[in-house]
Amino acid sequence: MQRTKTVKQEAGEKLFRDPTIAFSMDMVTYDAGGIVMHQHTFTEIVVIFNGSGMHCTEHGKYPVSPGDVYIMAGERTHGFEKTVKMELANLYFFPNKLPVYTDDVRALPSFFPLFVPHAQRRGITEARERLHLSTHDLAHLRALVDSLNYEFDHKEAGYHSAIVSKLTLVIVLLCRAYEKVHRASTPATSRRLGAVIHYLNQHYHEDIALSHLARLAHLSINQFLRVFQRALDQSPMSYLSHLRVFKATELMRTRDVNVTETAHAVGFNDSHYFARTFQRVMGMPPRAYLKMLGEEKKQPSIDVVLPKAAGRV
Repeated sequence: MQRTKTVKQEAGEKLFRDPTIAFSMDMVTYDAGGIVMHQHTFTEIVVIFNGSGMHCTEHGKYPVSPGDVYIMAGERTHGFEKTVKMELANLYFFPNKLPVYTDDVRALPSFFPLFVPHAQRRGITEARERLHLSTHDLAHLRALVDSLNYEFDHKEAGYHSAIVSKLTLVIVLLCRAYEKVHRASTPATSRRLGAVIHYLNQHYHEDIALSHLARLAHLSINQFLRVFQRALDQSPMSYLSHLRVFKATELMRTRDVNVTETAHAVGFNDSHYFARTFQRVMGMPPRAYLKMLGEEKKQPSIDVVLPKAAGRV
């Protein structure tokens, strides 16, 4: 169901209306208004279907047009203003509580540029965080969003599984679209990097040599470094470090482990180096993350509201 909302209405409403699933969504139209600048810890996918407006971020203000998609992963500050009949879909989810970032999804070369929290990426610009879809891709995405909306509204038997599968399809579609728009590489290069990323996702906990990854890609070490950096905006070792930290957060959520056990399980031989890397990637030390998880487990349900003024949710 689509509805027109004002900033004041939006500010007072719960985003996660169903406490049984870490997902929510809205299909709304903003007219003669907007959304105040705000932050949140969950991931948000914003899809613009019609209308116009300005997207506001920490980098500045940028015009919005139909087909634009914004992925706000982690604590990002953003909002919209000067909206004119701006029809959009908002998809909200906690990826650490919803099994959508599978090994297969994380193996997509565009996964990290799109879905790793902004604080983990250096020197990003508005041009890179905004994805503009082709007419064909936008129509495909609209069908997926409509199907998600039906499942979320009607809550028929099996709707949890249906939401997870359809949201995963949305993520895959966006990663593929990003590849087509932003990567200046040949199909052969894509296959080579795909083989490397698949290997890293399977062997992240092992000692991995750069020379071995270059051989997997059938490139010299220098060529491999250039191609990988150009495609993913980070070095292979940086990708591996982020992947290991991501795996560490999964392990902490699903197992009763301490920091040292976690470090060794995901491929760090030195727990102090692991702690420094975790701090750099996640913005907090691993012990603080474990403490946060313990506090989350005490919460009976998800209850998040948008801010009444600019600030953090």
